[in-house]
Amino acid sequence: MHTPALGEGGFVPYAQAIRGHPWIVALVTLTAMVGAGVWLLVRTPTYTATSEILVSPLSFGDTTYVGLPGVIRESTGDPTRAVQTAAAMIGSASAAALAARRLGTDWNAGRVRASVTVTPLGGTNVLAVAATANEAGRAARVADTFTQAALEEHRQALAQQAPALIAGLESAPGPPSPRIGSLQAVSHGMDPTFSLLNAATRPSSPTGRPLWRILSTTLFAGLILGTGVALLSDRAMRRLRTRNELGEAPGGSSSAGGADPPEPAERADQAAAGVVRKLPRP
Repeated sequence: MHTPALGEGGFVPYAQAIRGHPWIVALVTLTAMVGAGVWLLVRTPTYTATSEILVSPLSFGDTTYVGLPGVIRESTGDPTRAVQTAAAMIGSASAAALAARRLGTDWNAGRVRASVTVTPLGGTNVLAVAATANEAGRAARVADTFTQAALEEHRQALAQQAPALIAGLESAPGPPSPRIGSLQAVSHGMDPTFSLLNAATRPSSPTGRPLWRILSTTLFAGLILGTGVALLSDRAMRRLRTRNELGEAPGGSSSAGGADPPEPAERADQAAAGVVRKLPRP
């Protein structure tokens, strides 16, 4: 009887293990799928909704809004610096506090900042305001509320700074400055560098891997694990059969003759009986 070596290469040992123990493979795979299904049922899904803000940096030589620190200008050395500065302005603590007041009593500035990220979209003058929540509608609401609060907070800051500049220009000698009209628009709520590009839309699916990919990955992993268990079981059974064929019990060994050797006392009795039989009769 040919017994394959334990180190036999190729896929032959695996195929033999699967054919010999199909129920083990099926049981392990089914257990993995059931576990994945339970996890999908009890997990808390996370949804992400994103709104977008357009940043319009002023040219370096534009003096219209000189004196307003909240106006974004182009950077001569690093073209991405202006958008990065804009992201820091929009993601401010004051914007988070205003958004928290509008979201309700369950929210505070810390929770808003933990749920919202403001990042520049690479190679563009667009800021992505992404909000995460355990419900799709809530994620969109948080993203839009934060975006509106940040834009409003920035407009109000500019509006508070503009009147002082207007008064200085109006009191200056000479003809009225053309800057006055632009600054008056700012004082009434116009933001020269930030504007809403796209509101957030309700996400249709949770963040992360789609359901079909999770289940297919679990199925594949279950088959691999089940095949491994079947292979170990097959090798254990082969070893057991080999021992039985050699007459070797798992817990010990027996003699090749089959009968246990006599004890020392029995050997002495047998020797004495032999001597008695050899003595001559009178």
